[in-house]
Amino acid sequence: MPVVGEDRVDFWEIQPGLRGKVLAVGERVMMLYGVLERGASFPEHSHPHEQIGFCLKGRAEFEIGGRVELVGERCAYYIPPNSPHRIKNVGEGEFVFVEVFSPLREDLLERRFGYLKR
Repeated sequence: MPVVGEDRVDFWEIQPGLRGKVLAVGERVMMLYGVLERGASFPEHSHPHEQIGFCLKGRAEFEIGGRVELVGERCAYYIPPNSPHRIKNVGEGEFVFVEVFSPLREDLLERRFGYLKR
């Protein structure tokens, strides 16, 4: 079983205020470690992947399919495929999270984000 420490993978900037690193990649699933800076947000988007996340630190407001929820430390969340969603850090510090995607996100593997509306 391969084991990767978070400190052994470099961050890349997904967009201003949001950085991430891919920690693990399987045949049909992948894991992303992310940090959303205080006050930063990520605009509404959708993608065909299932997305499950877990907050390690901080607080953020998620809008998933039109429903707004607060996500805090030790909270998990699920975003269905093709569901519009956005996130805003509403805490006093960084929002630190781990997310799992299925199937693989080719865009994230290439260190880019390919699902924002232009």
